[in-house]
Amino acid sequence: MHLWDGWMVLILAAHLDVFIMKKQITTAIILAAGAGYRLRPLTNKTPKCLMPVGGLPILHHQLSALKKNGIKNISIVVGFMADDVCQYAQINFPGLRFDFVLNPVFDHTNTLYSLALAAHALKKSGSALLLNGDVVFDPAIIGLLEKTDGDKSYAAIITGPCA
Repeated sequence: MHLWDGWMVLILAAHLDVFIMKKQITTAIILAAGAGYRLRPLTNKTPKCLMPVGGLPILHHQLSALKKNGIKNISIVVGFMADDVCQYAQINFPGLRFDFVLNPVFDHTNTLYSLALAAHALKKSGSALLLNGDVVFDPAIIGLLEKTDGDKSYAAIITGPCA
């Protein structure tokens, strides 16, 4: 049995001046440094972003959605079991360009600190889609976000049985 099998909980909040230019998003930042302490013992030997949902790791779902929407520049902030996360992404998604950012103090910092470490991704692209590394979402949401007003923030929450 996989963690969260049978249910989908989607929480996707996206805005970092991402859509102001009304151009296609080409960069994403995934915050995946945490150790997932609240999911112990499931995360003792597996990073939270590599926990299976529907038979595949959460990170796989995210990277597939990004690739499907033409987002190929991915910055992943890693910390807990960083080598495992980097290796998984590179082996399973060779067509994407990865920038792995190490948060060496992941065990006593928060997502804002991890995001600050990845700020250079915003400088390069001017915009980025921000994802928390423990969220599964419908790939179509990215396309919907690209059509939205860049001066506003958006969040989508869907709970219910997985298809």
